Amino acid sequence: MEKKIRNTVSLLDVTNLIDTFGINTLTESQILAEWEKAEGKISPEYKVILEEARKELFANRSKWNEEELKMNFISIVFKASQLNEPNKIQVFYKRSLSGTIQNYEFSIICDCMVATPTQGGRPKFPYFFLQEFKKGKGDKIDAEAQMLVAMLLAQQENKDHKPLYGAWLLGESWNFSVLNGNDYCVSKQYIATDPQSLEKIVFMLQKLKTIILDR
Repeated sequence: MEKKIRNTVSLLDVTNLIDTFGINTLTESQILAEWEKAEGKISPEYKVILEEARKELFANRSKWNEEELKMNFISIVFKASQLNEPNKIQVFYKRSLSGTIQNYEFSIICDCMVATPTQGGRPKFPYFFLQEFKKGKGDKIDAEAQMLVAMLLAQQENKDHKPLYGAWLLGESWNFSVLNGNDYCVSKQYIATDPQSLEKIVFMLQKLKTIILDR
């Protein structure tokens, strides 16, 4: 039996994963482009809450730690996006995901994932992953690298050859991504303290719900 290798791919930089697994990085993707065209509507009550959260993020973007960012802002963005669909789609926080990719074993904690819930309330068939890190790259595990590992593990778990969606955060900056087979593409940055960018973030999450339900 071929020996499995554990924790030998560094997650300090996403390029280590890209090189190790031969991922094809694209500058353009039709799937990502269609996702970024998302339009939607935010209900009046959520608009008020979202604007309050945006202002609070602006005031505290250099002060909050990861948990504070999640509780005070990210969770509100997902609420405003109204992603949950009974028995079909649920947002999960701090869930573990593990598996083997080309004989390399990984075990990570997903800051946030969107998946189908089981009857017991556990996630299955993950579709979207979000990883956050308050500071800059290089300080510890790269948020993009951890997100990409989760996407690669989900590819193997789902076994449906459908695209996987993701995002990683560096404070107020959001980048979205798509992994389709071996092709990986990243969006431009969306700055969540900017009202128009924040609206687009919510619209893309709303569009994600449509994408999942149409699979």
